[in-house]
Amino acid sequence: MFYVQLGIGTPAFDTVSPMTWLQVPERELCFPVDEGGSFDPNHSSTFTLLSSGDPMCSPPLGNIPLSNGSCDYNLGYSKGFFSTDILSYSVDDAAATEVSLNVSFGCGLFNQLAFGGDDESGNPISGVMGLGLGHPSGLLTQLRPVMMDRFSYCIPPLFPVSNRR
Repeated sequence: MFYVQLGIGTPAFDTVSPMTWLQVPERELCFPVDEGGSFDPNHSSTFTLLSSGDPMCSPPLGNIPLSNGSCDYNLGYSKGFFSTDILSYSVDDAAATEVSLNVSFGCGLFNQLAFGGDDESGNPISGVMGLGLGHPSGLLTQLRPVMMDRFSYCIPPLFPVSNRR
C-alpha cells in the first residue's frame, strides 16, 4: 500500500474509484487515523457543500440528495457527502511552485476500511485518492486543465533492491 500527502482546505486521496474522499471528524463509522490525520471542514474557511443539482452530483456516485439539499455519495465501503475546497500540492521544479485550485471530493461519514496493522496504530491514511476516470469527480478529470492531460507517478519497490549477482 502506498499513500500520498495532499493538502485540502484553507489553511491547508484509490486507483479504482474516480472519487477522492476523506474521513471527517463527524463520522459515524470509521477506521482509526493518527492524531490530526482527518480533514476537518470546520477548520477550513473555503469549504463548501455541493448541492444536489451540481454536475458532480451525478450517478452512479452522487445521486441521493440529502434533506438539506446537499449531495450524498455511496461507494459501498464509504458513504458521505460531496463538497469542494482548495487542493494544494507542490510542483517539483526549480522554483518550488505550489499549485492551488478548487476540487470536489467526498467527506466520509461511514467508512468500512482498514488501512493499518492488526491494532491500526500508526495509520497516516485518512481517505482515498481516486485516480479512476469516467466521472466528473475524478481527481485526474478535475486536474486536467492544470496538468494539460499529463499525469504520472512512481511507486518505489516494497523491499530493498539488492545488487546480488
